[in-house]
Amino acid sequence: MITDAAAFAKFWTFYAKHRDTVLPDAIAHTPVLARFYASLTGELRELFGPAVIAAAERSIASGELTALEEAQRRIGAAFARAGMTYHDVFGAVFELRNVFLGLMDRESIRDTDIMRGLLVYVHNAVLNIGGAFIAARDEMLAQQRRQILELSTPVLQIAPHVLLVPIIGELTDDRLTSLTSRVLAHIREARARRLILDLTGLAHADARAAGVLGQLVAACRLMGTHVIVCGISSEVATSIVEQNATLAGLDVAGNLEQAVAFEQDLASAGSAR
Repeated sequence: MITDAAAFAKFWTFYAKHRDTVLPDAIAHTPVLARFYASLTGELRELFGPAVIAAAERSIASGELTALEEAQRRIGAAFARAGMTYHDVFGAVFELRNVFLGLMDRESIRDTDIMRGLLVYVHNAVLNIGGAFIAARDEMLAQQRRQILELSTPVLQIAPHVLLVPIIGELTDDRLTSLTSRVLAHIREARARRLILDLTGLAHADARAAGVLGQLVAACRLMGTHVIVCGISSEVATSIVEQNATLAGLDVAGNLEQAVAFEQDLASAGSAR
């Protein structure tokens, strides 16, 4: 019984005889393929052309589809990094399938193994290109989310061993999840002795936000970092009190200017000792 690799080899042999003429003709007369190929960079043309052809031939020589599948995964990841859409990629893949089917029909090819080899090629392309495309896109989106979180809650070093964390807007679940770990990592890296937590831009503090802020302050203290909180609005103060958050014993300043002055007083007192 013919294997998938053997069926693919028969299809590829048939396709290779027509590759130099059928593809240029298909690109010229198929809008989807024309747009797809026009959007390819030199690197993508190499991956989708010579690189995948070489991989297909290695798979035929070995009797296994491993080399082809690996090449397809590289293509999928590269397409995602290039900003191509899933629809663009697979619109082109299925149009190529239609081109092959049309060619086989014109030449009255009825070999079921060639047909099966075409299906193997398309099926593997969907699985491998599609899987790698989605995985790479998801990683890119996750990286973007991490960057947005870092930008939305920056940790700034304003003096040697002194950090400032301005909190602006809503403390969403994602921001709360990353807040403590990011702040503590920066404290460790900067060997921070003092941290100014500026809540001027904080819209409100619900139960979880108030709790996380309390945990952050406690964790900073355990690391030997003195925390100064400033810019607490009446709404946020009321919310913190209502949630019974453990923020007792904090040094509190009315605004950032006062907090910086207070930090400098602490630094001077420490130097005097």
